[in-house]
Amino acid sequence: MTDEEAALWTARTESSRYRWTEDEIVSLSKRGAMYYLGGVDGFYMRIEKDGLLTVGDYEGAIPHIGEAFFTIRATKQYKNFDAAFTAVLELGGKKFLVDMFSGDPLVGYSEQPSVHKQIEASRSAPPVPRKTKSENKEDIGR
Repeated sequence: MTDEEAALWTARTESSRYRWTEDEIVSLSKRGAMYYLGGVDGFYMRIEKDGLLTVGDYEGAIPHIGEAFFTIRATKQYKNFDAAFTAVLELGGKKFLVDMFSGDPLVGYSEQPSVHKQIEASRSAPPVPRKTKSENKEDIGR
């Protein structure tokens, strides 16, 4: 990891001090989902693919959450991932919902344009030509 990458990870870790943050590495690797709050030291909620929910705290997330020492405080098995995610929403409350869905940019993260900009770009694109009714009937017969 370069110094620049470490600085970006550290800034991201620090930005979680006041807002719930999703660990994209867990999600992108299709291992479930993990959410954390608290910066270097804080709290986390993790959902496994099979619906196991683990909550607890962590210490030493420098430069990133993957380096932290996790202490499990409670676990509960739900029937599936969706049921466990519903429990996470209830546990996290209004703050969790606002933090997850506010759309505020993350520190050092600008991979794609905002959804609003993508929608605006699609509105200005030329319309897709539509088939006439007779063309659709020909497709059905094939």
